[in-house]
Parts: sequence; structure tokens; C-alpha cells
Amino acid sequence: MGKSGEPPVKISRVPRSGAADGSGLSSAGIAGLTQRVAPRSAIDALTALYRQQRFADALGSAQAMLREFPDTMAAWNLAGACARVLGQTAIAEESFRRLEALSPNFAGAAYNLGLVLEDKGDPAGAEAAYKRAIAIDPSLAQARNNLGGVLIAQGRLDEAIAQLEQACALRPELAEVHNTHANALKKAGRLEEARKAYKRALEAQPDFVTARFNLGSLEQEHGEITQAVEEYRAVLKAQPGHSLARAGLVQSLAKMCDWDALEEHAGAIAQLGVSGGAVPAFSLLALEDAPARQLARARNWAMQRFGNIAPASIERRAARPEKLKIGYFSADFHDHATMHLIAGLLAAHDSDRFEIHAFSYGEAREDEYRALAEQAVDQFHDVACLTDDEIVALSRKLEIDIALDCKGYTTGSRSQVFAHRLAPVQVNYLGYPGTMGAGFIDYILADPTVLPDAQRAHVSERIIRLPHTYQPGDDSAAVPQPSDTRADHGLPGDAFVFCCFNASYKITRDRFALWMRALGAVEGSVLWLYRSDAVAEANLRMEAKRCGIDPHRLVFAYHLPRTQHLARHRHANLALDTSAYGAHTTASDCLWAGLPIVTRAGDQFAARVAASVLHAAGLDELVTHSDAEYETLIVALATDADRLSTIREKFARSRTAAPFFDTKLYTRAFEAGLEAAWKRWFAGHPPADITVTA
Repeated sequence: MGKSGEPPVKISRVPRSGAADGSGLSSAGIAGLTQRVAPRSAIDALTALYRQQRFADALGSAQAMLREFPDTMAAWNLAGACARVLGQTAIAEESFRRLEALSPNFAGAAYNLGLVLEDKGDPAGAEAAYKRAIAIDPSLAQARNNLGGVLIAQGRLDEAIAQLEQACALRPELAEVHNTHANALKKAGRLEEARKAYKRALEAQPDFVTARFNLGSLEQEHGEITQAVEEYRAVLKAQPGHSLARAGLVQSLAKMCDWDALEEHAGAIAQLGVSGGAVPAFSLLALEDAPARQLARARNWAMQRFGNIAPASIERRAARPEKLKIGYFSADFHDHATMHLIAGLLAAHDSDRFEIHAFSYGEAREDEYRALAEQAVDQFHDVACLTDDEIVALSRKLEIDIALDCKGYTTGSRSQVFAHRLAPVQVNYLGYPGTMGAGFIDYILADPTVLPDAQRAHVSERIIRLPHTYQPGDDSAAVPQPSDTRADHGLPGDAFVFCCFNASYKITRDRFALWMRALGAVEGSVLWLYRSDAVAEANLRMEAKRCGIDPHRLVFAYHLPRTQHLARHRHANLALDTSAYGAHTTASDCLWAGLPIVTRAGDQFAARVAASVLHAAGLDELVTHSDAEYETLIVALATDADRLSTIREKFARSRTAAPFFDTKLYTRAFEAGLEAAWKRWFAGHPPADITVTA
């Protein structure tokens, strides 16, 4: 249901201030600081060990020197540098703190301490250290660069940009500072400025892989897919093992439906993000139906993103509150798939038992769905301008009992606030269709179809299983009759119209070939697809021709406002689902619009959502379990008008009886599941699987 996962940003930090030898001190600095202590010859020998990358020997020698000459500042500096390389963070921190105490006016001591504190996962300490370095030496662009990175991570973008603008002015020849500046501009939504800053980094250093990857990520995230592919390929040419670039490339190729190019990477996909470097967990959901590997990817990604965050505990309350406070955390409280699904849920909560809070950290788009959210909840918090720490503090001050992550690993997520522990119970809900692999997420909201017992081992969370479907709907939203005609959409008036409004990256070559066989079997039929861009359209038409189908039998639907989009479903006869990543909100749209959809239930969560909503709608006969069964059914329904009519009649009856169409019924089950999870915490029990009965 979520958009493609936001490509990660790589921050390249300048390793050390003015130190060709890695000591953090120039030769003149060493002489000035050490003439009263250890002999110069001993310092030179120690520095030589460092330059030879004999870090363990150098550290041992430095420690021996310091036992005899405890005020030898160069030895403290080299001890810290060696310990940091060796991963001995405690020794590195102590060394640089001793150096800073001995020489409080040496900016390099505070700067190097900042590096170590970043390694340690202490952003507040790192920020303070970098600021001390800058106070001593305002021209230290490297400290401003790294301070900017710390501020970006906290969402303090205005402060970060101010520091980074100064760094760029001080050292315009340093590619790293332009890269970090671009990262801040990108997060601030200043995309064209970010693009220019990445390009300045590449002008300063054409082989700077980090900046080129980040430029590719920006292009991918904002729809410039052809340019993203070019940048990712350049990264892989320089570094063939760059996992993030390969993940971005295959995801981009999938969106373009460039299956020939995608097949060049087929051998690498299975292990991408499983072994080697972590990749965004979302990036391969549509490329393979492999729940065990998706769990491994999610765990690796969680460890990389959140491994340094130590969650604080939440003190257990003395008594149950009168109302449990539920917090929805999302960037999508506007005209977005998530709000299309939860608008009815927000309004249907039992106000006598629950207090509902919305925490919006996305762009404030003033539309009807934003207004619906603000009206439906008890308190609406616009936290887009707050830092992570401030969001956590607000949630704790409000005493939120249950926090719902409605983004997971999708675009615009701030799941790191959950890593700090927002609430006693934290739930992966709706936005990301699969496990997050993160220890700080206690539960995943599911149902017996999307997460059957056979797949239990492939999610890290405990499961709250609702009785019918985990996906909500809004039974108060009417679907209008279309005011236009088929011809207005480029559809033939008397043809059988198959449709699939799923995003292009979900379409695989095998599934498309199956659709083309169906078109061949159903004379005059057409396939109505959602148009993502011109490149994908051209590739799909070319693939149809390869399959022996007239490319003009593909009709492409452009974006329309939601009410018009729902209305146009009535021009189609039968909706078709994709495979590894199927229809989610799109499947719900079909059912609310009265359009039957045929799915093949796969293995992973993302491949079973359409089956879930069909079961809840009482339309089990539209769920298949093999490609052959799927193909047979869609052809049969397209060629047997009576059979399709019978299903439509059943469909009409289910609108008044099936659980899928009852928002209040869904809400009561949803609340029961969350309350059961909270009661376990309140009783001092660990999270456990919970089944809500009908």
C-alpha cells in the first residue's frame, strides 16, 4: 500500500582535521604540544606505526608511552585515533577527553571526540563536541560538515543548512561538505538546490561515489527514473559491490518495466540485502515472493538504521487510565492511500474508551482528508518541524499508551522515533506490508489470510490477528456513478475491459505474459493499466508486441482526483492483481466501486492482501492459489457472462452483510486487539500473539 521506500542518504564525514598522518595534529602542532614531554624520537616512531596501519601496535605503544609520560598530548591523540580504527570506542573516547583536558584550545581534540561520540550513538555529545571545535576554530569546515550531519539526523534542518552553507564557503573544494549540504536541502524539500549541490560535490570530486549514489536516490525518489538509473549504473561501475545502488537500480528498472535490463541482475536479487550490505527493506518486495529473505532484509535494515539507538524504558502505571490513548504516527494525513483507508476508522473509535491522537510529521497539505483527520481525532499534532527527541518527549508527556507506525519502511518514514520508545505498546500498522524486523516494534496488525500460521516464523513482531481483514475501509464514503463514457478514457465501448491500477513496479514479466495470453484468448478485449510514466508505457507496449498482442490493446489511465478515479472503475469488467506485491488500497478501491478483482494468493504478506479483503467481502471464489488457476479463472470470467453476472449479484448482496463493508465492526475488533496488547504490558507480561475472535 505504501509508496516505494525512500532511498537512503549516505553522509560522508571528513575523517579528521588537518592530519595527513591520521594523528589529528600537524607536524608543527605535534612539536608544539610535545616538547615538554616524551622524546621527539618516540613520537616519530609512534606516528610511523600509525602510518604503516599497524594500529594495534601503535595503540599499545601509545599506552605504554602514556604510562611514563601521561601529559604527552600527541600520544593521547594517536591512542584515540588507533582505538577508533580498531572499534575500541571507550578507549578512543577516554583518549580524546584526556587530550581535550590537556589542551582545551586544540580544536582537533574536540573534533575527534565528536567523531567517536557519533560512532557511539551519542548525537547530543557529538553536537556539543563539534560546537566546541568550531568555537575554537570557526574556519574548521570539517567540524561544521559533521555537525550538519548530526543536525540532519535530528530533523533540525535550518540549523544544519546554516552550518553547511558556512562549510561550503570555507572549503568549496571539499566534495564532502557539498554532499552533506545537499542531504540537508533534500530533507528540507529544496530539491533543485539539493540536485545542484550534489553536482557541485561531483565537480569537486568526479569519482565521489557517495554523492553520485545520493544524486541517484534523489532522482529516483522524485520520479526522474531514467536519470536515477544512469547514476546508479555509474556507482556500480566504480563499486560493483555497492548494495544500495544495486537495490535502487533494480527498483528503478522495475518501475520502468525494463525487464530485459532487470534480468541482468536476476542472479544478485536473492541475496541483495540478505548478505553483504543492508538495503531498504521495501526495495525488493515486488521483485520476489520470499518471506524468509524479506525478514532477513528487514532485520539487517533495522540494525543499520537503528542499531545505535538505545530505547528508554517506560514506567508502568499504577492504575489503568480511564481511556487508552492511541497515537497514529504518519506523514500521510492528506489525500493519500493511508487516509483513504483509515478515514472511517478514525471517526468510528469508541470515544468513551479511547482517546485518539494523530501525529503528523509530513507536509501539511490542506485538503479534505487532512480536514477529516483533524475533525475525527481528539488531538491532532503537527510535528513535522519537531526533532525526533521532541516527538518522543511529546508522546511521553501525553502518555500515549499505544503507538501505531503507519509508515514503516515507506517513503517519508520516521520510524526512528519508535526506536526511542514512544509508548508501552508499539505496532507496525498498515503502511508497510510486512515485518519490520525491529526489536522495538512489539506487534504487527494482521489477519489469518495475510499472516497464516505457515508464515509465522517470517515476522519478528508478535501478531495481533483480526478476524476478517487487517485492512480498514470507510463505509460512509459513497462511490459516484461515472459522468463520462468509456470513450472518454480511450476504451472501446463494447469490449471486455480487464484492468490493473497497481503501480508499474509491481508488474512482473511473468504476470504480464499471463495477461497477454488472456487478451489473446478473449477476442477484442483490452487491458487498462495505470500510467506511471512514458518509459514504462513504451516498455509495456513493446512487451505486448513481443507476446503477439497489438500494443494498442493496452490503454493507459492517467491520474485523476480520488472520486473520479473510483468512478472510472465502473467502466471496467474485471480487475487483475499482480503477484509478489499485489493490490492493497487498490483492491479495496475495486471492492468499494463494485468491481470484481481476481488474485493469486502468494506467500509473503504483500502478496496476500487482496486475498484478505476478498475473503472479508465474501468473495472467496476470486482467490486462486496457482498461476494456472489464476489464468483459467480470468479467462473463464471474461468469456462466461452468466458466471461473471452471478459474482456481481453476490457482490451486491455482500455490501450489506460482509465484514469488509462494515467499518464499525472492523473498529471494534481493532480496538479489542490493541487493548489486549496493552493489558499484557500493564500486567507485566511480554508481547504475545493475540487472536481477536469475530
